[in-house]
Amino acid sequence: MADKIDMLDVNLINSWSYIIAIDTVVFFAFVLAALYVFFKRSDSRSLKIASLVYAFSYGTGFFMGDVIDEGGKYLAWNAYYLNWVIFDAFTIFTIFAIHTLTKTLHHKAVKFAFLMTTINMCSYLIMHYLAFEMRYPSHWFYVVYSSLVNVTAILIASGFAFKFRLNWAYRCTSNYP
Repeated sequence: MADKIDMLDVNLINSWSYIIAIDTVVFFAFVLAALYVFFKRSDSRSLKIASLVYAFSYGTGFFMGDVIDEGGKYLAWNAYYLNWVIFDAFTIFTIFAIHTLTKTLHHKAVKFAFLMTTINMCSYLIMHYLAFEMRYPSHWFYVVYSSLVNVTAILIASGFAFKFRLNWAYRCTSNYP
């Protein structure tokens, strides 16, 4: 059975056209969520800050793909996944700093976004370990990673735009201001 898992054809999931299509959907989800927050959910300054920073962050990341595709290097390393860890850490830090400087309380959806982004950062670290340290050409986590980062991104954008409640996620986050 282990051989069948290793033999999964990840080319369908990780094909370049599929990645571009999913990245486009995620980017527009963040842009639409930010617009929705500004025009329909004007009650929360915290949501406005976070949705703008996330839309800018994912937009910048979306367009950074061209730099990588051309063989360019951005941020610190040639290690692709560590760059995304830095990128997401900077996104969280920026939102946290703006909230602290403006003395804005974090909305529950923003705390949820922090949790989902932290999950993404952990998956980037796992991918870095598997791809760059262990040099595995294929692994069962590659398929999980491809789906996980996109699902968490859509959940973050949805959390900004809609008032859904995931009690388990809110219990996992602290109640810092």
